[in-house]
Amino acid sequence: MSCCNKEECDYQIDYSLITLGDRIVPFKIELDLALSILNPPAGQNQRFCYRVTGVGDNNSTYQSLSHWVLALSPQITLSQITNVQVTIGGVPQTVIIGANVDLFIPPDTDAATGCSGLKFDFWLNKVLNAPDSAGLFCFELTTPYALGASTVGLTSIQVNSSALAICGPAFRNLD
Repeated sequence: MSCCNKEECDYQIDYSLITLGDRIVPFKIELDLALSILNPPAGQNQRFCYRVTGVGDNNSTYQSLSHWVLALSPQITLSQITNVQVTIGGVPQTVIIGANVDLFIPPDTDAATGCSGLKFDFWLNKVLNAPDSAGLFCFELTTPYALGASTVGLTSIQVNSSALAICGPAFRNLD
């Protein structure tokens, strides 16, 4: 897919390749291009859907995911974010803005990851193919933004990382 308003960024990232001390938060994250609407026509919301999947084993080296944060353009406000949907293991979850989904606008950050952005506070199992090891996280923006590298901060009970970035609404709005 080509996107005329895209800065250089990746559509998928793999935290399972990053060792943090003697721990790994073994999750792959992918921007689902089939479900996302990156270049919406006038009057339609821009939509981002991310698949987060545990790919680890059931041992102490691997850590389950406590929550994750997607960095957004600092211009994005909570009033621009709509239709937030989370599905874990195929089961729709109750989304409560300000509780299990929240927005940190710089200089505010999530205490665990140190990242500003959209926080999804939903637990995922680290074990590949476990029923609760895969999540789909979608949201819409009422104002479209250019794509760019958006840092992804992951948190488990014992480790945090913000080493990788994925395509997201990272730059100026397109209006």
